[in-house]
Parts: sequence; structure tokens; C-alpha cells
Amino acid sequence: SLEQFRDIEFKEHAYHENPFVKLKIKYRRELVTLGVNEITAADAAQHLSPQDWHALAQQPDTVVLDVRNEYESRIGKFKHAITPDIANFRELPAWLQQHQELKDKKVLVYCTGGIRCEKASAVLKKSGVGAVYQLHGGIINYGKEIPNGLWQGSCFVFDQRMAVPVNDPAHHQIISQCHYCSTATDTYYNCANVDCNALMLLCPSCLQTSQRLCSGEKQTVPALPNQTGRLVADVG
Repeated sequence: SLEQFRDIEFKEHAYHENPFVKLKIKYRRELVTLGVNEITAADAAQHLSPQDWHALAQQPDTVVLDVRNEYESRIGKFKHAITPDIANFRELPAWLQQHQELKDKKVLVYCTGGIRCEKASAVLKKSGVGAVYQLHGGIINYGKEIPNGLWQGSCFVFDQRMAVPVNDPAHHQIISQCHYCSTATDTYYNCANVDCNALMLLCPSCLQTSQRLCSGEKQTVPALPNQTGRLVADVG
């Protein structure tokens, strides 16, 4: 009912239980921090519907660029996408500076829900890339519209679920591997070591044998309780 939210676009995703136990509303100058001040909303690239984005992504002169963090793309990405080796969204501008070859390409960018693409696409345009497009609604919206398309694996989300399927059940696949034994898994845990807390992928067997620790030598350090699905990761 508030005028400034009248045209807001809600993104919905089905789940068997409510993963959000509380509603929090906060004011932030930047929803995700990129560290680039000279860009505005008007600088963002043109939005493409999932159908148009899907078609363009399959053209030979097009580059598909994932603007999420490396631990997100590790468990899921679009076919043939470039996945920057960055741990934080703030590292993306520096990564783009090192890849000037993108200036001569038609670049399609994507992220989870389309928020980070607004800024990332603006930076690409400012850096001289002539043709930049972003996926409207992000990965989640693409999966709803095209449940058996170019997506591979699972989609990382910043809540207790940590990973959700994108394709329909018949075509869902796991592309990531266990930190220890290389068994296929897309289940993330935080290292139980309080001084480490790193995200790592573990299969059910290695979850038990590793005591949820990312390396044997760290077992001498006090560990956190064996909580599952505990998220310590920053979208920014």
C-alpha cells in the first residue's frame, strides 16, 4: 500500500517448509556493496526475459558471465559461463579490469535474483563493453520459465537452505564434489573450527568422519557445535 513500493517485483520459490522465521526490514545505502560510486541505476544494462536471454546465450558470438562469488558458481552455473574466481562481490571490478577481452564481446550477465546484475552490468558498460544484457529476475526466474534449459547444478541461496534446485526434478543434476572424497554433493557446511568457519562441500559420509573440519591439523582448535545448514557467507 506504500507508494514507493507499489511497483515492487516479488520473486517466489516453492519449498516444503518456511525457511524464513523472521521478517527484518533495514535501510541500506547499498543492498550489495561493489565499491564503485560513479554508477547509477540509469547505467544498468537492458533486461532480457528468460526466453530472450536463453536464445541469445546460445549464439556463438555471446559470452555468458556469472557475477556471483566463486562458492556460488561452484555448485551451479549456466552452460559455458565464465565464472570469476572471486570470494566477494567487491572483487568483481578488479577482475573485470584484468579481462579487457570482454570489450569486443556481447556479454550476458546473471546472478541469483538480478540485484547484483544491475551494478555489474553498469560497470561493464562504463568500462567500454558495447553490448551488455542482464537476465531479468536472475537464475530463479529463469528456472521458473525454462525448467530444463541451460542451467547446470543447484543455485546457492543466502538462507538456511543454502542450495535450491533450478531445473525440474527429472533434469536436476549435481556438478560439485565433496571437499574430501569427490563424491557428488551440493551440500555446504561451515568448518566447525571457530577460527576458520570456511564454507565447504561435504557428502554425508565425510560429514561424519571429518567432524565437519576442513583439515585434520585444525582439529586441535575448539570447534563449534555440529550445526547443519549454518550460513556464514556474505552476498556483498
